[in-house]
Amino acid sequence: MGGRIALIGAGAVVALVAWRAAGPAPSVASGAQAPRHRAPPPPADVRDIPASAALAVEASGAAKADPSSPVADSDRATPPPANHQERSTDASPIAAGTLAREDIGRARALIAERQFIDAEALLRRAWESPEHRAQAAADLWSLYRRPGFSIKADAEQVSQLLRRLGPEFRRHETPGFVVLSDAPARWVEERAAQLERARSDFFRVMKKMNVHARPHQRKLLCVLFDDPESYRRFAREEDGVTAEWVAGYYASRANRVVSYNDARDPTIEQARAQAEALLGRVAKWRSDAHEADRRGDAAGATRLRKSADDAEAEIKRATARVDAAARASASAKLVHEAVHLLAYNTGVQRPGREYPFWLTEGLATSFEGGAAGGGAGGPDRSAGLESRRRTVRDLAASGRLAPIEALVSARGALAWSAAEAESMYAQSAALFRVLYRRDPLALGQYLQTLGDANGPSTPNDRLALFVEAFGNPASIDLASER
Repeated sequence: MGGRIALIGAGAVVALVAWRAAGPAPSVASGAQAPRHRAPPPPADVRDIPASAALAVEASGAAKADPSSPVADSDRATPPPANHQERSTDASPIAAGTLAREDIGRARALIAERQFIDAEALLRRAWESPEHRAQAAADLWSLYRRPGFSIKADAEQVSQLLRRLGPEFRRHETPGFVVLSDAPARWVEERAAQLERARSDFFRVMKKMNVHARPHQRKLLCVLFDDPESYRRFAREEDGVTAEWVAGYYASRANRVVSYNDARDPTIEQARAQAEALLGRVAKWRSDAHEADRRGDAAGATRLRKSADDAEAEIKRATARVDAAARASASAKLVHEAVHLLAYNTGVQRPGREYPFWLTEGLATSFEGGAAGGGAGGPDRSAGLESRRRTVRDLAASGRLAPIEALVSARGALAWSAAEAESMYAQSAALFRVLYRRDPLALGQYLQTLGDANGPSTPNDRLALFVEAFGNPASIDLASER
């Protein structure tokens, strides 16, 4: 009897963690008071994801933020690097193309003279011309591969942030990222390696889509807290993120990803405490077995030891699943937010532009599987995204899939419930993968067309652009996506 109780308890531990890792988080409900940011400076608009669903945060005194883009208003766009000179918007396409061609020629001459900084600035400016973007991107990548040329961190930004974070935070660097963290070194090293894999996967997928991503100019910044409460305090005070359910986010104005170690999450710690309590029960059964031996009750002692052995083995398996769930959750949300960070620092997505929700979140979500499975991620991989596909299949079976026309024209998630947000994330991921596998070049062209567009768009505009790029959306069957 005692062994059966322990096994049920161990199962409850697993169920508790599964809810934390895959279940939707509470949302800013429609009509509820939205979180307010502190004055005077408006904080970064936030790309956030609570384990598996993300909702928008509304800025104080501002229009509703668009969660499909890290920039809700043009005056809040991340400024270009200091050595980047914008073209005049009055220049004709022909004149702009001529200037871009000249910039590329001048950059090549400067590279021959080893004046790399000036050459890079010219190539980045030439990249802004759609006609010359492919060549400018290729020359930038060639420059970045030269011996002795490497991406540097923004030393002032990192130093200032370290001073605010405190002496317990350490600096970890990879070829593409700076990670500031107070978490255990091994955990941080694992996350840093995942960031580099995500970066490699990201550029691999962009190449297949013929999207001319440029190298990011500085190492990208990630802040990883060991303690969830310290993370929430930082999120609230530094980036104006007040929603308790936000488990990680990309802040565009500060241009960084912020997250925490899920192993320290209260739900995970509660699950471990339950497992430890059950192990205490197992120890009692072993003691009872010893007493049974002393009484000469060999059969009773054998039954007790068998129950204790079975229960202990199940509890260990459950604890391993708890730890695996914590690692998978931390990895998936970090990779998801890192893809937002990469997209907006490589020109794949551009500040001040409007992107439909399914595109921005489908792109980021499609890389989560690699983090969960420990291998490569992206829309050309299927491992690690079973829960997303299961959500879509369940929605289809119950007739609750969003109309595809509504999905492709949706811009944000502010008024959605948590269940609606979870549904839209799963469907966005499925739609992105379907379109990628059908024609990655068409998807890449669509992404670049949106990046070169100016001005706001209506749902009808977004639907029309989708139809032009991919045909009738009603022909797409998300439930059959594998």
